[in-house]
Amino acid sequence: MDQPSSPPLPTARVKSPFTRALLAGALAGTTVDLSLYPIDTLKTRLQSSAGFHASGGFRGIYAGVGSALIGSAPSAALFFVSYEGLKASLKRLRRGGSSGLCSACAHRGGEAARAGGAAAEFNCCAEVYTRAEGEDWGGGSVEGVV
Repeated sequence: MDQPSSPPLPTARVKSPFTRALLAGALAGTTVDLSLYPIDTLKTRLQSSAGFHASGGFRGIYAGVGSALIGSAPSAALFFVSYEGLKASLKRLRRGGSSGLCSACAHRGGEAARAGGAAAEFNCCAEVYTRAEGEDWGGGSVEGVV
C-alpha cells in the first residue's frame, strides 16, 4: 500500500534572516514581558512590608507594562540579531572559510601550538579539540581552546 506523501513544508514569509531574527526577538521579548510582568508585580506586592492588599492586591497588575515593553522588545530583537549573525559567521568559519587556524586558536598558545607543523591543516577551533581528544599531546587540557 502506498503511503500518502507528506505536505510540503511551509516557506518563510520573511526571506531576510536579519528581518526574521529582528521580528522573532521583538516578539519573544514582548511575549516574555506580557506573561511574566503580572507575576513579578504580584511577587513584589507579596513581599511588601505594607502587606499584599495595602500594596494593591490583584488590581492593576499590568500597570506600567508599557514601559517594560518599550525596553524589552528592542533589546531582545538586538540580542536575536546578534546571536543569529554570530552563528552564521561561525558556521562559515567551520566550513573552511578561513585558512589555517581561526583567530581564536592563533592567539592561544596551549594545545593548538603543540600541534606543530600539523597546525596549518586545522580549519577551526572545534577541529583542534576533536583531534586532540584522540591524540596524546603531552598532557594538559584543550577545553580552553574551544
